[in-house]
Amino acid sequence: MKQLEDNRELKAFREHQVIDWTDEEELVRSFLNEGLALDVVDDYLKSSAPSTYAQERELWRNIYKGVIVGNETLDELLEEKSLYWNDDKDIIDTFVLKTVNRFTEDTTPDMPLLPKYRDESDWQFANELLRNCVAHEKELLDLIESSTRGWRVERIALMDRVILQVALCEIQYFSSIPLTVSINEYVEIAKHYSAPGSSRYINATLDTVSKKLTLNKQQ
Repeated sequence: MKQLEDNRELKAFREHQVIDWTDEEELVRSFLNEGLALDVVDDYLKSSAPSTYAQERELWRNIYKGVIVGNETLDELLEEKSLYWNDDKDIIDTFVLKTVNRFTEDTTPDMPLLPKYRDESDWQFANELLRNCVAHEKELLDLIESSTRGWRVERIALMDRVILQVALCEIQYFSSIPLTVSINEYVEIAKHYSAPGSSRYINATLDTVSKKLTLNKQQ
């Protein structure tokens, strides 16, 4: 915990955050009580044998998993502060647990935290994909509408429309990515973020539009 507290990158990150826990004393106290009630903590406190650094590190990982991961009260509070938290919380939990696991006894305050992206190329891809989606919005929505059998694009559920727009942008402007990979990725995204049954609709729509695009390129 001292190593996390002293980590320079984490300190810099905290200075720019708007969430403050000073007004959430009751919630923080509940975290403490839940942590103290965990079996792993009880076993640790009762043990008379000296613990190793690795055991201490694993203890804190288990405390985090037992108190923070899946905590509905915390999830609701975070969602009140930002609607994005309900999507990001699982990813952040994974990042926290991986970060703690990377620490060793020799870790210094200069150790970098896990990056948001795997590498610079991932960041560039995400940035370029977003820019192309915005720049070619009308063209992409026209492609979607061409496959809806007379439906106006506005009648498509917003989340489905967004997923289709981004998927078609990737298909149109990122030719290095195989077509089947793009379709499969966005069908999986639809299963997670959209309504039941939307993944089948998105799969069929992307298949139809991609066939049209392929045919047009061949002519």
